[in-house]
Amino acid sequence: MYFIVLHGNPNEEFSTGVIIQCIYLDDDGTFNPEHDGWAGTKFLDKHIVKPTKDVIEGTGKVLQAAGNVAETLGDLAKNLIKNTIGTICSLFLDLIRLIVDGIQIIINLIETPVLHRGLEFRLAYTYDELVEDYKQKQANEDEGNPSDLSAGTRDMYTDVKAVKTYGTGCEQWQKGPIEIDGDEYEFTMNTEIPVIPIDIYNMAIGDISLLDVNFLTGNENETNKNNAAWMFLRNFAVAIIHTTLYLATAILIITLIWNGIHIVKGSIDNPQAQVKYKEGLKRFCTSLVMLVGTVVIMAVGIFASNVFMGDLKTDEKELPIRVCVNMESEDTEGYSFSTNFTGYIRYMAQIRNVDKFGEKAAYTLAYFCIVVFVNLLGGIGMFLRMIVMLILAIVGPIIAALHALNMQDKVAFNYSKWVKLYLALSGIQVCLAIACRIILECAVLK
Repeated sequence: MYFIVLHGNPNEEFSTGVIIQCIYLDDDGTFNPEHDGWAGTKFLDKHIVKPTKDVIEGTGKVLQAAGNVAETLGDLAKNLIKNTIGTICSLFLDLIRLIVDGIQIIINLIETPVLHRGLEFRLAYTYDELVEDYKQKQANEDEGNPSDLSAGTRDMYTDVKAVKTYGTGCEQWQKGPIEIDGDEYEFTMNTEIPVIPIDIYNMAIGDISLLDVNFLTGNENETNKNNAAWMFLRNFAVAIIHTTLYLATAILIITLIWNGIHIVKGSIDNPQAQVKYKEGLKRFCTSLVMLVGTVVIMAVGIFASNVFMGDLKTDEKELPIRVCVNMESEDTEGYSFSTNFTGYIRYMAQIRNVDKFGEKAAYTLAYFCIVVFVNLLGGIGMFLRMIVMLILAIVGPIIAALHALNMQDKVAFNYSKWVKLYLALSGIQVCLAIACRIILECAVLK
């Protein structure tokens, strides 16, 4: 039996809805509508009830989209009347921001596939979307069978909170809270919050799995373990490095035994041969120091940046700058979120107040520069750096073994050059770490 049920308050405009309900009359409680229902009932369910629900839901979405478009056009008209030049400039700046967003999304592909978001192609999310992302992660943990592997990989960077309920949420190790007057800049609860995993800060702390140069112990956090490309590269590198270390050690032992035997037996009556084999022992000692030094230098180069980051580097993915957007409107709470340098500038580039188009232009230009000249070029440079450091880690023990065999002159790349190049490449991340530390400690972002 079918009923059409009206719900809602008829005194409120657009509040009354329609629900089509099917009620089965069953005396003993054994009736199963999936198997025992009448053919007519199943026909109605399939061809009338479900299509009707789909039409109603689809119509609601279309009306909502149309309402959003109408609201946007209305705001545009008001802004044109209020400040024509500012509105036109703001529209042009928004177009530039969208283009730069596309570049940053491509850069993010270094990390987003690891987070199961490679095909999402989104850079920013609303407050409600990030809250839902967190809730979905909690639901997955409670169920123990995640239905969405990407759940939680957005809010883990931002940790959004409603200000009036939870406060700013700023941790002791973070920069901030940076207070922003949402009403002044016309930010709303629907203003999108950037989630940018590839940034100078993340490069400095080595938090990008594909750019990780730790081929000694391996930074095997959950993100790296999920990165098949990084794990394959790391396992391959570890196997090669261990092989070269073992071969170099074996060669050194053989040269030690060889020179020792000849000193004792074959060179007693031959001073020139004795000098030759004593030189061989000296090369052995030098090569042993070189081999041990190779491992020590690699360890120093890998972990040196941690000294400069200190407590700014945590085990969590949450970013180091805490932003608090305050709103005085009665129907909004305001919110806070964590971000990095790029994310903060990207957020401020969304200024909607057309009277502040000059400030919006400054943030948009800064956003363009940091994405193109820091994130893009920096990401490419750090990837090439990782490849070169991998090759150097393999070559280092070989150079030590060649010195023990007195064949160091056979190759143009000697141990001194190896040390200088490896320390120079390691110093890049150290310099980034120092720069980030100075900016976070001293810079006034707002």
